[in-house]
Amino acid sequence: MILRRLYIYVVSIAALAVLAFGLANLGSTVLLFLFNSPAAQSSRTQLAGFTATVVVAFPVWAIHMWFGRRFSRRDPSERASAIRRLYLYLACAGSSIGTAIAVAVAITSLLQQQLDGFNFDRVGVAQDAWFAVVLLAIWTLHYRIAARDRAAVGEHGASATLRRWYMYLALVVGLFMLLVGAQGLLQAAWVKALTNAQFTNQPMSSSAGLVVGGLLLWGFHAQVLATRHLDDDRKSTLRAVEGFIAVGVCIVVALIGASQILYYGVARALGVENPGGLGNDILSGLAQPASNVLVYGLAWFLIRRRLALDAASGEAARQAGMRRLYTNLVALVSMGALAVGAAGLLGSLAQAAEAPIIGVPAPAWRDGSRSWSSAPQYGWPIGAKFRGWRTAWH
Repeated sequence: MILRRLYIYVVSIAALAVLAFGLANLGSTVLLFLFNSPAAQSSRTQLAGFTATVVVAFPVWAIHMWFGRRFSRRDPSERASAIRRLYLYLACAGSSIGTAIAVAVAITSLLQQQLDGFNFDRVGVAQDAWFAVVLLAIWTLHYRIAARDRAAVGEHGASATLRRWYMYLALVVGLFMLLVGAQGLLQAAWVKALTNAQFTNQPMSSSAGLVVGGLLLWGFHAQVLATRHLDDDRKSTLRAVEGFIAVGVCIVVALIGASQILYYGVARALGVENPGGLGNDILSGLAQPASNVLVYGLAWFLIRRRLALDAASGEAARQAGMRRLYTNLVALVSMGALAVGAAGLLGSLAQAAEAPIIGVPAPAWRDGSRSWSSAPQYGWPIGAKFRGWRTAWH
């Protein structure tokens, strides 16, 4: 029986991948003819090839899915099997993430003329939208099948773990698409507001696309997890791993941004004329680090709050182990930043003091000292704070 399941679902996932590839490219090629694109006449060979791919792959996938449906209706254990769920959630993960990326690309193509001044490519927009439609249809079908299976026979053990792998992977990918897009959008708006120019080298359309695609992917899965699976997942290891990975990345990016802001501030206070190659345009130079602090700092706060709520309801053994590993690792990295920054600062000051004694030109100690001084400013407080998180959470 296990071998039969393996055969059915391995062939199904392979045929589905080929079918998705063929459908996406077939529709993309057909759109060239519908829009009378100059590239249409040279695409007839590709049109025939993609048509053949769809004609061959669809029956193979449909027949094996029919066998899987027939066996699952006759036997509840077949419907609850981990191999069937592996196929369904693997299809859901790939198609949902692919849909988000395709939506992001389509939004970018749609807005790039208005936001960035590039030429509008209606064929490209239609092709990107078609890719999104194909992947969305695949995701919808498999998500509905998985939901019906859960309603009929429940979900426990390996099947529930596979569902968590899919959902939390989609959640973290959508979150970082959203954060990267929001940071880029804020940075571009900042620079354009300061330069009073309609178009700059800061692309807004790609950031807007990432925001829309990431928001759809993250928002849907966050809502489903919060309303349907929160009680089952609150003590799961995968939920803790996803949360600590997300908050860890947010901490690093936010602290690097804060370090850069302090870098420019100390340099100006010490009279450095061209800190970091910015010249006199310090405000525009602050766009990237400030947007990193605002976006990733806010995400850090919100994700930390979610982790605190999970811990307040009681931690499982693995969750507690993940939390200890994370907090102590952050403390170690922070102490390392403190040590490196303090050593560099003292070294720069020592070189400046030694130069007149040994009769050599003094190095640019102001530029060096402000660079190193930013590390101790954020390293020690953050490390000390994280060491006390466990007490604060409870």
